[in-house]
Amino acid sequence: MDLRLGALYIRKNRLINKQELDSIKGLDLRIVENAWKGDLSLAQVDPRNVPASAGLIELKEDGRYLYISHNKDIHAAVSQLHTGEAFRLVGNGFWKPQLQAIALFFAPGQKVGGVSIEKWERKLIHDRDPVLNWPMPKKAG
Repeated sequence: MDLRLGALYIRKNRLINKQELDSIKGLDLRIVENAWKGDLSLAQVDPRNVPASAGLIELKEDGRYLYISHNKDIHAAVSQLHTGEAFRLVGNGFWKPQLQAIALFFAPGQKVGGVSIEKWERKLIHDRDPVLNWPMPKKAG
């Protein structure tokens, strides 16, 4: 049941209609990039140093984007991610997640630069096409 609900959530957040696409196109990614905190590997991060507030999370590995999400509690999300258990289902013979190689960035708060974290999430997913967020169909938007 949890996996099914998760899949529905991801699907809903990957499809962007034309009107919404038009509203996120003008967002300047430098604003959210300047708000990032962290820049630590998942092996180094101490979840106690991550606020228990809403915010954005971005994971990168060797310059490629792995995962982007807004969360109601980024402390709770980082607490799960830093153990590596979240990658157990996606690791395989082609990719073995190494926590020391995965960088965590987060931006706490409901808004960044006056724009909602949900809107930033959509912009980041659309523009950066992270590996672990489901692919967005080319015809979307």
